[in-house]
Amino acid sequence: MKWSAKTAELAQKVIASPQPTAADEVENWKARVDYARQVNTYTEYSLYATALTTADPKKQAALIESLQQRNPKSEYLAKAADTLFVAYQKSGQTDKAVALAQQVAATGSPSEDMLLVLTQDAAKKKDRDKVHAYSAKLEELVGSRPKPEGVADADWTKRKNAILVFAYSVNGEQYFNEGKLAPADQELRKALPLVEDGTPTKPEVLFFLGLANYKMEKAQDAYNFFKACAAVKSSYQAQANKNLLAIRTQYHGIK
Repeated sequence: MKWSAKTAELAQKVIASPQPTAADEVENWKARVDYARQVNTYTEYSLYATALTTADPKKQAALIESLQQRNPKSEYLAKAADTLFVAYQKSGQTDKAVALAQQVAATGSPSEDMLLVLTQDAAKKKDRDKVHAYSAKLEELVGSRPKPEGVADADWTKRKNAILVFAYSVNGEQYFNEGKLAPADQELRKALPLVEDGTPTKPEVLFFLGLANYKMEKAQDAYNFFKACAAVKSSYQAQANKNLLAIRTQYHGIK
């Protein structure tokens, strides 16, 4: 960072130097300016390359932030965006990670990890429009993305399903909170076959499916979802059992 900055300062002085008036000096000046531009670009590359090979996330972030300050339009900033985002996450700089993801989402193509953070942040802030927008982008990106090279089929399927479950369930619960029961039911039903047994998400999805179907007066479906939810130990279990009793009392012929 120290010598990159000093070298860039010297190179920029040469680049900014006025063209000589003597004709026999112009070619030499052009060559020096061209070389200085190459050197200046290399000083930016040196920050980017060093960040990629640095293990400490705080140092990674500092290197790329130095590049941002040096040249906000550097060709290496876009390439470093994912590295900087992960560095922010690993170093606990959540606000900076969210801000960077928002910037990339507004101007380019955010990664699935960025979209995960953006969806979580939107849900936390109860920003329904962004929850729907980000979760839809997440579904589209992960659903269409081919398996990365070097990743085992089982590992990719597990990660892909986990991301889709998150997107479907967050989107579905947001629709439910808005009173939009049909799309809530649709999103949550897409999540259900993908969610793993034994995870906290399973009873949560079942419980909200039960609520949505009960409100849509689909009593048998609601009963089935609450029954499956009540069979799993979770914070939803007691209420699911109460809901089962209420449905049996209200409706006849429930199996």
